[in-house]
Parts: sequence; C-alpha cells; structure tokens
Amino acid sequence: MNCNEFELILSECLEGERPEAGVHLRSCPSCRELVTGVRAVVELCRAYPEYDPSEKLVASILDATTGSRRRPRWWPSPAFVLRFASGLVLSLAFASLLSSLPGIRGAAQAASTLRPDQVVRKADRLGREVYSELFRLYARQREIRAELALIKIDIWGAIEYHIGRITGEINLEEDESDEPVKRQSSALEA
Repeated sequence: MNCNEFELILSECLEGERPEAGVHLRSCPSCRELVTGVRAVVELCRAYPEYDPSEKLVASILDATTGSRRRPRWWPSPAFVLRFASGLVLSLAFASLLSSLPGIRGAAQAASTLRPDQVVRKADRLGREVYSELFRLYARQREIRAELALIKIDIWGAIEYHIGRITGEINLEEDESDEPVKRQSSALEA
C-alpha cells in the first residue's frame, strides 16, 4: 500500500475498520504524522462546546436564503390549528344533529329533555325511520328496474317485428299471428 491509497482509507483507519493499514503506518513516518494530526483535530472538535443558534440567526438565515419568515412565537402551530378546526367542525355537526332530533326545539326546550335516555330513544327512533325509508326506496328501485327490463323487452320485440316486416322476413299472414308475443316470451326466458 502506498501513501495515496492510505489517505483514501484514512477515516476508516481512524475508526479501526482497516487493520491492514497498520503495516503501512509502521513503515511510513509521514502517514504516522498525518494520523497524529488528524486525531488531534478530531479531539479539538470534540472538546469544542456546542452552541444553540439564536432565533435571530435562524430568522436571518431563512430570510437571506428562502425569503420566508418563521411564524411568530405567539402564533399556534399548524398541528394545533388543524386539531382546533377539526374539533370545532365536529362540535358544530353534533350540535346540529342534536338540534334536529324530533321533539327538540333549540334553546327554548327545557334541559330535562336532553337526558341521555331520551336522546338515545329519539336517536334510535330516528335511525329506525331512516332505515325504513331507505328500505322502501330500495324496494321501489327494484320495482322500477323490473319495469324497465320489461319495457326494454317490449321495445326490442317490436323493433325486431318491424324490421322483419320491412325486410320481408315476416309476411302479412304472419302479421296477424302472435309472432311478436312469441319473441317476447323467448326473450324473457333468456
């Protein structure tokens, strides 16, 4: 190993990761002097006290580099603002829900009507009403879909019948028979 190769692995040697460099250190006085100097500098750096930068220093660096300022000390952190806003929205939503319960009419209502058992009972009744209305709407939707399927079958049967008459596949004697009805029933079975 020569001196240039040793300088490339100097930091690894100081951490004790390259024991094979010891052979070169024993034979080369300039590399021993280099290692001694680097160890002295590292020890001086470790002995140097740590200082926390002042707020003015941080603000001036930010102003000089990015042009943006830090938030003032009195301004709440973004996490606090987000939590506060979320809590406010949830509180307003709950108050709105509570005031819309059947039987509750705002501030004019006595506080005794806001007993937990009554609120639960009213909320349960409201939930049942909503569930029954949704069930009724779902049943009506299924009825409408079934009616639309029948209308679709009727329309396609009529279209096929008229196309057959136009192209001459159905003659006038068949016209008076129940051919379109037969096609409809076969389409229903499919």
